[in-house]
Amino acid sequence: YAAAHEALERARNGAGPTLLECKTYRLRPHSNADDDRKYRSAEEVEGWRARDPIARLERYALHSELIDSAGLADLRTAVVAKVDVAIDEAERAPGPPLDSLLHHLYGE
Repeated sequence: YAAAHEALERARNGAGPTLLECKTYRLRPHSNADDDRKYRSAEEVEGWRARDPIARLERYALHSELIDSAGLADLRTAVVAKVDVAIDEAERAPGPPLDSLLHHLYGE
């Protein structure tokens, strides 16, 4: 919060943009083929789950009465619908041409 507040003040005072590095944690495996339990403990995951920025924002918004439970449920539904559309579009999109398969893998 403090860093974002400082960045906002800098911008409002004409001091230009600020890059904020926001560290978080991937709570789920990379893919269905990845069993992350082999290299992450349940305690590690749960420790980070308690710091989940989305859950924290939801709690803050509810506590601050910026949204109610019904509004939050509607928002979740809308977000899931948008993600589902994006996934569908990505799955229907053509893949890259085969001759570009090795592009951008190494410094060229």
